Order: sequence, then structure tokens, then C-alpha cells
Amino acid sequence: MTSPTRLVAAVALAAGLLPLSATSAHAESERVVDATRDVTTYSSEDTRPRTAPEERRADLKRVDFRYTADTLVVRMVVRDIPGQGRALNPVVRLRREGGRLYSVLPSSEGGLRLVGAGRTSYMRPCPEGSLEVLPAADAVRFEIPATCFSTPDEVRVGALMARSRFASSDDYVDYQDDVRTRSVAQRPLLPVKLGDPLRRG
Repeated sequence: MTSPTRLVAAVALAAGLLPLSATSAHAESERVVDATRDVTTYSSEDTRPRTAPEERRADLKRVDFRYTADTLVVRMVVRDIPGQGRALNPVVRLRREGGRLYSVLPSSEGGLRLVGAGRTSYMRPCPEGSLEVLPAADAVRFEIPATCFSTPDEVRVGALMARSRFASSDDYVDYQDDVRTRSVAQRPLLPVKLGDPLRRG
């Protein structure tokens, strides 16, 4: 669901976003602005994906990606952060050139974990990584050390916000919003589309 307005820019995220300036497609930073009220939902009773415009917690407004010399920073802003964000399941997906596709998730043991897909499943701990919830900004922020994914010169990145409601283990409703994908009915679940390569700064 790529926005009509997509800005590739040099941004500073550590102290909030600075004004953006145009640069090449192989820049160290990228901002993707997403349409609101476009969350996809499906449930145990109806697995067909459909739009849930009333859903605010999983509804992405924009995502900023920044690849510095040693860290990939991803800041995801939604319409409404619930409390401390415990009900949310943010996912970053990345692929380095010639490498494996990873989903980056919080780890129950602290830090982050990279889960890879391919001929065999793969899990790589990233204890130095972090996921911070910023309720006042309706945002979450990943900091992923480049050493956790072999410090490539370039990386392609995507982002998805998801959450689930369970009445029981067999009765659930899922919500998800991929910042780069607009179509609901024509896309598979959990696609997490990747952008153009970001060059390490």
C-alpha cells in the first residue's frame, strides 16, 4: 500500500525527524507514508481478507527506515498506540543482497530475533537489538545492529504492523497493515513487501 507520496531522504531519528531532502534511490534513509483506514482483517470465522477502517491500533501512518554505519533503525507510526503497545506485533522484514530473507521480531529473552525462511527454517538471536514503544508519539522503534545480519553494504527492508484478538484458541480476529502494499483482496497474508536497497551510511 505504497503512498502516492514517497520521500527518500536523509533523516535523523535519534532526536525526532529532521526536515527531509531529496536523494537517490540508493540512499541511507527512506520515509514511506501510508494511507490510513486500510488495515486488512480476517478471522477464524471468515478467512477472506477484507478492509477494517475502524481499526486504529494496527493502522500505519508512516514508516521511516534509516541504515547507518552500524544500525538499521525502523520507526513505525500508527493511528493509536494502546497503552504500552503490548497488544501490537510489529514486524520488520529485511533481505541483504544475495542473502536470506529475515523477519525481525522481539525476543521473549530480551533483544530481538531474526527468523529466516528458505529450504530450512532459521532463527538468529540479536540480543543487542531493541524494540521501544513510544506511546506519546503513537510509534514503535526498532534498532537492529548490522552485525545481526552480517553488515551488508545494502539491505532491502519492509514493515508490517499486526495485532490479534482472541476469545479462545479457536476464535480469533487478526489485523495487519503492510506499509508498502495497498491491495487487500489480491494479496497474500503477511507479504511484507520490500523497498529499494538502502545503502549503509
